[in-house]
Amino acid sequence: RASLFDILFDAVRAAGIAVSTGKVLKGIDVTKNAVSPVFADGRSDGNFDLLVDATGANGPMSDGRVSILPFAAFWTTVDMPQGSPIAAASLDQRYHLASRMAGIMPVGVNPATGNQGAALFWSVMPKSAGEMLAYGIESWRGQFLGIWPEASDFVAQVRSVDDLTLAIYRHRTGNPSPDPRILRVGDAWHCTSPQLGQGANMALMDAFAASKAIEHGEDLASIAQRYRHFRADHVRLYQYLSYMFTPLYQSDSRLLPVIRDAIIHNFAGLPMIRNLIAAVVSGRLGSSQIS
Repeated sequence: RASLFDILFDAVRAAGIAVSTGKVLKGIDVTKNAVSPVFADGRSDGNFDLLVDATGANGPMSDGRVSILPFAAFWTTVDMPQGSPIAAASLDQRYHLASRMAGIMPVGVNPATGNQGAALFWSVMPKSAGEMLAYGIESWRGQFLGIWPEASDFVAQVRSVDDLTLAIYRHRTGNPSPDPRILRVGDAWHCTSPQLGQGANMALMDAFAASKAIEHGEDLASIAQRYRHFRADHVRLYQYLSYMFTPLYQSDSRLLPVIRDAIIHNFAGLPMIRNLIAAVVSGRLGSSQIS
């Protein structure tokens, strides 16, 4: 995420776009002729034709019914140990049923060191997160290595529980454009269980669709309509699949992991299934053609 942010922020600065920081967004003010952000210290000085809401799952303008998922995850980024066979080119995970999950995923450059990086994640129930942190980092390392002893070179780099970030996940699908002057992208529109970078990927697909809708729209109403047309079906499809499959990987069930291991593990590697998964996560299945 840090690398992605740097790329996008560099493009913003190169384009000479003004950036206002240190502001707490409280809402928006929409009139017939303009839209303006409203901050904690007052209304924005700017009046705009269109506002793109990318405030995330906890944004002040979010709508739609929210379901807090029963499992969350601790995340951190470390350097990829040289010569490690783990996660050399793709995600690697270990499970105890579906209640405990350890994962390692290559993430490009570790922004803290400039070296090849890897993300570590550990499944946890939010109500147990505080207790886990209170036991300290040695306890966490022991739990991680208890189901994945070969990951010692990764977890040894995590020095303190302060290095772990808890991500609590929500499932919600709101309105992509509650007003013709507002377009929502990413978690501000739709959020779901963790899918290892797919949330950022979905947001990028939204942003691409929004740019094409703006490019080809005749007016604000047609822009909003095009945007919804481009993305709504794929968002619904992905939200449904995520809702259905998440319990196979994060739940207290003893039966669902058996189904996961017997069916998904054996069939996911087949070319036809791999192509189907790739089509879903890339938006080629479910999205309307964007010209």
